[in-house]
Amino acid sequence: MRTTYELSDQTREVLTDAVASIATEWDKNPSYLYQILSNVECDPFAKFRAMYAAAVRAGVDVTAWDANLVEIKARYRVDKPLPEVLCDKMKGDTKTNTLIVDAMQNGKIDAHERRPILRAVAVERNTLDYIEAIVTERTKENLEFARKAVNRRAG
Repeated sequence: MRTTYELSDQTREVLTDAVASIATEWDKNPSYLYQILSNVECDPFAKFRAMYAAAVRAGVDVTAWDANLVEIKARYRVDKPLPEVLCDKMKGDTKTNTLIVDAMQNGKIDAHERRPILRAVAVERNTLDYIEAIVTERTKENLEFARKAVNRRAG
């Protein structure tokens, strides 16, 4: 039996307002992405997600996929200066905290409140990963600079 893959919330969230730029980077006609959004074409992420879940349930090591996705994100992310990233983090903290406080006014977080909170947390997590990458890279640069300086003095 052939499985159909409905448009995932994640694909809708990623593609909405970004069709033109993604189509350019992917070398696809924007109409293809609009067909995915309108569920005329299969959502490739939904299909991958189903295969990924099956592999995990089967006890298969999916580390290679995880590592490749992290590598892609690190390689192609648009670099921002650290002060701008820190401002984004503070705005994200404020947004997440506001969502949580507003949701908790009735003493619990309802299902419809959960999704925007989890989305905001995911954005914050990405921002923290980016800050870690910047700090790590700068640390490597500083260590390399120090090593060269020591070698110049020694030589």
